Amino acid sequence: MKSKIGVIFLVSVLALAGIGIGYAGWTDSIAISGSVSTGHVDLNLVKYSGTWVWKDIPNHGIDRNEGFSIGTAYDVDPEGHYNDANWMLVGHAWAAPTVGADDTVTLTYDNLFPCQDFCTDFVLSYSGIPVRVQGPIMIGTSNILPLEAENFKGNTGVDWLEYLYTYPHAGAVPAETGPGGITITAYFCDANGVVPANPVPVTVGTQLHDGDYVYVKVCIHIPQDNAYMSLSGSFSTTLDVIQWDHDYHI
Repeated sequence: MKSKIGVIFLVSVLALAGIGIGYAGWTDSIAISGSVSTGHVDLNLVKYSGTWVWKDIPNHGIDRNEGFSIGTAYDVDPEGHYNDANWMLVGHAWAAPTVGADDTVTLTYDNLFPCQDFCTDFVLSYSGIPVRVQGPIMIGTSNILPLEAENFKGNTGVDWLEYLYTYPHAGAVPAETGPGGITITAYFCDANGVVPANPVPVTVGTQLHDGDYVYVKVCIHIPQDNAYMSLSGSFSTTLDVIQWDHDYHI
């Protein structure tokens, strides 16, 4: 009996000792709090311009104007000859924000004819974390033509705008007498859309940083070929960017 009591007493002592070991000692703590924010990727359209080609009626000459506007549908030549009987507006092209759509610009080309570059221009501003231009700047066309669009100039499945874009030096074709094509170019610029004397192109893989501006120009030059008379069509183009540390494919 005494041995049992002794064992119970020893177990109790050890239990109390264990409690003492577990809770004895000084303590301290550090309170931790934090805040989290995420970056953003944002392209915005800030300026637009166009091309206006006038005929000088008394002298049978041509005056070609280009000019910028800010945030307006610029289908009126800022330096043109409206309300002047000596001048006739023959053809023009302009860029404008698309009504009811964010980050979208509408390019309109009206009454084009050979031997002139009809260009629309716009300026993009970028804010946010660094990004790369992800995909090639290219166009897709979808046109209803008064001719066989599936076999334009012997190219099966090619419509006339697609042909001009695919073969930008179409004037080299013996059947044509003048150069033509659709060209899309992009360069870094300042907030006013001015490209520096030594332009830096914006292409696939180019990085954009917060505060950068990009000048984009889309020009259509109609060849001296009767096949291009009385045509109509439409096209689309995109400039996509993605955060710079993300994989992208050319």
